[in-house]
Amino acid sequence: MEKLDLRILDKDPIRLFRCEYCGCQVPSYNQESTFCYFCELNTSGMDEILKKYPEFYTAITSLTESMNASKWEDADEAMRSLLQMRKSPEMSYTAGVFYKAYSDYMYGNRDYEYLGGYREQNAKNINAGITFFYTSKAFFYSAISQANKNLEADDKDPNMLFVKFMSELKLKRLSDARDTLQRLNQISGSVKSAYASMLYSSTMKDKRSSTFMKQLADIGMINSFYYFAKLLTQENRLLEAKSILIKMLTRVNMPAAKELLDDINETFEIV
Repeated sequence: MEKLDLRILDKDPIRLFRCEYCGCQVPSYNQESTFCYFCELNTSGMDEILKKYPEFYTAITSLTESMNASKWEDADEAMRSLLQMRKSPEMSYTAGVFYKAYSDYMYGNRDYEYLGGYREQNAKNINAGITFFYTSKAFFYSAISQANKNLEADDKDPNMLFVKFMSELKLKRLSDARDTLQRLNQISGSVKSAYASMLYSSTMKDKRSSTFMKQLADIGMINSFYYFAKLLTQENRLLEAKSILIKMLTRVNMPAAKELLDDINETFEIV
């Protein structure tokens, strides 16, 4: 297994990007771009540029601020506005990520002690969670369809191949994701290719995944540290994983990293 240089997390990020798809403020150790910690699309968005489009800027900042405050109905309204303003495979994919998170929130927002397992509010939350789950899948399929249409005009567009790959991976269409990744690797030695390779090899529990994690960490892609911690967790190296996640979360507010850290802490409590 490759080792990542964790000293980068001791430094302050050198840039603060605004994801132009979901609105997250993303600290970066890379000057040119980074991958959003929420939607995981490659972003180089800057507030001073995005503010030139005030209606759009208001919607993306409302989306992320509402999610951070667990005001999911407000976030849903912002997401719907964004889908009206910007019709693209990337935005459909982002909607898929958003509604999956909304589904997880609603499905997990149950109280068996005070509300009773099958009482009305629990049932509503469970049903809403199921509805948003299928809404999420529909948007991922829409993103794939839109990307395929664009690829008919340019079958070597790395942006379309990347969003197609990401959507297929979210849908667990692993054979399709592998084929799309091969196409992406053939035409692009870009950071998107390396990131997609990291995600696929991590999903498949391929030992080569740490090679891609190191490659990305060395150029300042902070999400790679989360996937490295996840790999360590799979190998039952929980203390090492916990140390990385704690340090990482001082730099970036990544929900998946928080969830993984909570899982590790629960494991220690059980043991």
